[in-house]
Amino acid sequence: MKILLINTNRMKPAIAPIGLDYLADSLVAAGHEPYMLDLCFASDVTADIGRAVGDFAPDVVGITIRNTDDCYFSGGAFFLPEIREVVQQVKTISSAPVILGGVGFSVAPLAVMDYCGADYGIAGEGEVALVQFLDAWKRRSDIDKVPNLLWRNGSRIRQNPVRYIDLDKLPPRTRTFVDNPTYFHEGGQAGFETKRGCDMNCIYCADPVSKGRRVRLRSPQRVVDELKALLSQGIDYFHTCDCEFNIPDTHAREICRAIIDGGLGERIRWYAYCSVVPFDAEMANLFRKAGCVGINFGADSGSDYMLYRLGKSFRSEDLIRTAKLCRQHGITFMYDLLLGEESSISANDPQAQVARQYLTRVWQEVKAAHPYTGPTTPLHIKDFTVGKVSGDQAQQICQNIIRGQQAYGGGTYNFVGGLSKCMIDHGWVNGTFDPAP
Repeated sequence: MKILLINTNRMKPAIAPIGLDYLADSLVAAGHEPYMLDLCFASDVTADIGRAVGDFAPDVVGITIRNTDDCYFSGGAFFLPEIREVVQQVKTISSAPVILGGVGFSVAPLAVMDYCGADYGIAGEGEVALVQFLDAWKRRSDIDKVPNLLWRNGSRIRQNPVRYIDLDKLPPRTRTFVDNPTYFHEGGQAGFETKRGCDMNCIYCADPVSKGRRVRLRSPQRVVDELKALLSQGIDYFHTCDCEFNIPDTHAREICRAIIDGGLGERIRWYAYCSVVPFDAEMANLFRKAGCVGINFGADSGSDYMLYRLGKSFRSEDLIRTAKLCRQHGITFMYDLLLGEESSISANDPQAQVARQYLTRVWQEVKAAHPYTGPTTPLHIKDFTVGKVSGDQAQQICQNIIRGQQAYGGGTYNFVGGLSKCMIDHGWVNGTFDPAP
């Protein structure tokens, strides 16, 4: 069958649709013909859709949704209206069924499918589910047996049970379907996967919802083969697409050793999302030898109280230890923070007044992260607002960061683009606020 796969993500810097690369390998291996319409660089979306549908005449149209919004505090862009327009245009000019997928779709599949008006959807892994759907669609039967599939039954949307797959039983990842060299030129790096799923208990995170709570590992050799496939295209800078690369830590170490043994440690450079723990000197050394040059740690807070409330497994002392290890091994790093809204601090608390003055200044100079919470995350269920802290707690967050800042030779942590430096610049010294005149 002929399958048109549409990438709807137009955000810049450009990020290659890694999921479509993976899907294409499975479709080709099953005897299907995938064709890609990439709207990321399109100058006329409507014309490009019309041309692709008219020329290719697909039997099925798959549309990937990477994000439902930009996840950016000061942006607030909502992408689903544009994606709904794409769905409606396809349905207007083609009788082919439209099926949605992607990590953004999988966060809230029922709501997104209903809003966009698509015929079908796949929540979670699609390599096996899409192939099985095509077979069921061709026979016009057994739609209810396709794993991960959402489908319409009259006015209702039904969702089939989730089934996780063995990633090592999928076809080899050639990384040739997407124009990865163009994305590398425009965005500066390519993504790769070493596993899927996350079994951590962070109450705000949508990753366990969209990717599953069961962790599925890829063999180190398959990861190395994928990196070599991209390197052969002139791509030598990468970023992991794992939830947290260093969990489980044994697998992360095996991946690093395989990269080193494969002769890639000096030929590639890569960045990773990681948890603050586990991270020790041996891991830092392996990361560096395998080509890792940067880590984005999901720190979230410098307050032990808030870390507990957020469901994190580490505490503030681990932030200091991890920062020291990264500096010792020459690994650039940053800590993502979730900051409480300024209005949540009591106006009658003298310490809160200091914190408010600090937060107001910092808010203007750093990228503030806000958590995207799907409808089934614990945070959403509890209706608990992340970051609403008292004056004492807000000041403790600042004090903890400052103590870490002073601990290592006056260097600054890169908390979301230099948050700690910003604190020093605005008068935070030894945990107290001394505003500049």
